[in-house]
Amino acid sequence: MSFRRFWTGALLLAVLSLGACGDGSSGAPRKALQERRAALQDAIASDPEVIAERVELARVAIRLGDGVGAEAAVKGALGAGAKEAALRPLLARAYAMQDEGSRALQTLDEGPIIPEMIGEAAWVAGDVHLAGGDLGAAREAYDRAVHELPRSSALWVDVARFRDASADTLGARDAVDYAIELDKANSAALAFKANLVRTEDGLTASLAWYDEALAADPDNADALIEQAATLGDLGRYRDMLTALRHAATIVPRDPRLFYLQAVLAARAGNYRLARSLLQRTRGELDEQPSFMLLSAIVELELGGEAVAATWADRLLAAQPENFTARRILAAAEWADGDADAAIEALLPLIQRPDADSWSLLLASRSAAELGRRIESADYLGRAAALAPGEAVPFAAENDYGLLTMAADAEPLNPSDAIPAISADLSSGNSARAIARATRLRDANRGVADAHILLGDAALAGGRTDLAVQAYRAARGLDAGERTTLRL
Repeated sequence: MSFRRFWTGALLLAVLSLGACGDGSSGAPRKALQERRAALQDAIASDPEVIAERVELARVAIRLGDGVGAEAAVKGALGAGAKEAALRPLLARAYAMQDEGSRALQTLDEGPIIPEMIGEAAWVAGDVHLAGGDLGAAREAYDRAVHELPRSSALWVDVARFRDASADTLGARDAVDYAIELDKANSAALAFKANLVRTEDGLTASLAWYDEALAADPDNADALIEQAATLGDLGRYRDMLTALRHAATIVPRDPRLFYLQAVLAARAGNYRLARSLLQRTRGELDEQPSFMLLSAIVELELGGEAVAATWADRLLAAQPENFTARRILAAAEWADGDADAAIEALLPLIQRPDADSWSLLLASRSAAELGRRIESADYLGRAAALAPGEAVPFAAENDYGLLTMAADAEPLNPSDAIPAISADLSSGNSARAIARATRLRDANRGVADAHILLGDAALAGGRTDLAVQAYRAARGLDAGERTTLRL
């Protein structure tokens, strides 16, 4: 082995090890990374046989969000003689950044990986599984990654994202706080902390954290976009546009830019501009509930009832209990001349004792158009009473015995436990319902929904003291409307 090859191998190992401690969304300012990329490209142009510089270039490209550039750099290093076992995780990361998750996992499985890169391989796998919605596999992968790279600030940010996706608010908070402790200049960690604070403590409280994230990296596009959304919700539209324009200089084709501008246009009543901006997302956000809802509203306002109904239908397929989407669907069907379809869309609402007046009035009009005068008068009378009945907190539809058997077999599985809680309450067994909800809460103390479930069960069972206690615990994790109104 030549001295040059020995020195290159040692340097490559150093690059790999250092990179593994700061992968993902780096805390390094974007400008510094761009300057480093230019310097590395010059070095490679001067000596095409270098390996370490190509590997570092791949790292820099990853931190800049350039999956294509990272792939090219890794393949260039392989072509120059680098070992596949050392670079396989980096190549997988490049594929994952291009939304090729299956290819990334296949790359990781194609051959051996050197011990120094095992943690990064697990990290990439965790990110891919998280993006694919496989939380169980993601948890296993992140556990392995954290074991191998316990002091990687960037890794802990992704762990926080995973815990947040798992509704573990407390766990997400702990993970991002540790990421900041490890690297106080990690802009991605500070920005994610801002997102959590926005949920837990409100819009205004989060702004200071966004400011810190942008102080660490003024060109953090994710922080700029999230800050813009927060400013918009606060009614600070000029500041929102300033943040969006800055983000547009960094990620000009990011669909979130067009979506947020469409929200602003819709709030200003300029629905034609909102439609144009939504179309510029090129379908990249079509599966997002907020995008579906805004699209339905915009189309309804512009007279596109059939298109509005299509968007509302898609949203209801994903969120059957979304009452706003159901009202929009009913309004679109009624405006399109289909009164029967309008009533059908409203049925889950108007059959409730606490049906809102708007839904009842539209149902009354639709029934009248169909010649069903008695039904129309009944809806109209309920709407005029302005005294809705009590809300039904739970609704059990299946056999009580089957529901309770399933929950007893898996008491910590929410998909089994929640219907059983509903069945217990419907049958008057509130003590058992509260016991089930308490067990779920105890196993998920960092999850706001678990506390809300216990509070709802306790309230339905007449345990107001326990309900208030549970709602306050939920309020400590999520300061949103659903917790605040319950209190």
